[in-house]
Formats: sequence, C-alpha cells, structure tokens
Amino acid sequence: MVKVLVLLLLYTSAARAAFRFANYYGDHMVLQRAPAQANIWGYVDECAAVNITFNSATISATVTPDGGTECRWIATLPATDAVTPFTITATSLQGTITLADVLFGDVWVCSGQSNMQFTVPQVCCIHTHSKI
Repeated sequence: MVKVLVLLLLYTSAARAAFRFANYYGDHMVLQRAPAQANIWGYVDECAAVNITFNSATISATVTPDGGTECRWIATLPATDAVTPFTITATSLQGTITLADVLFGDVWVCSGQSNMQFTVPQVCCIHTHSKI
C-alpha cells in the first residue's frame, strides 16, 4: 500500500511539471477582445522554447525559470474582435497542447443587493426610453 502511494505521488508531481497551459485556461473560454491584447501562459519543463499558433500567426513565447526544472512561458496574442471561435495551439519540444472553441469578447460580472435584481428586457427598456 505504501509503495502504491509513493508511486502515485511521484506520478502526480511528474504530471504537474509537464508542458501545459495555466490552470484557468481551457476549451470554450472567452478572452478579452480588441483593442486589448490577451496574454496566454503556462508551464514547460527545462525552459524549452514555446511557439503559439493563433489565427494563422506564429508567436514566440517568452520563457523564464520558475524554480526547479519548471519554467513559465507567456505570449501576447494579437488584438482581435472577430466573432468566430478560434483554436490556440502551443508547441514545444515536449509536445503540442491545444485550446479549442476560444472566443474573444467581454465578460461582465455584476453583483449587489436587491437593487441589482432586474431582467435583461428591463435593461433594454431603460436604455430605449430614457431621455439623453
């Protein structure tokens, strides 16, 4: 039982150090649209070079040591406001990883007290009937 636990722990730490996107990047996500440029980043072993393919362009990521044998890579994507879903591919000597169905837009999070409670049609009516 102890041997199995030790092997599991070693496998988990080795899998974590693999070439990957940061944890909060995933398929079906929304990144900031133009005019801002979106950053995308992750981790790679032994500071290997990372290239990002996005919208027919290849972008070289900046790779910096993050302690131990793991390094952090970061790339800035060109500003885009296209409405079609994109695929973002990161390539390194350690393999290829892909994010599918990535959109660019704005994500709004609203919170508050009871005065924040209204429906979308009410928002439309407030703006169309207000005097400017």
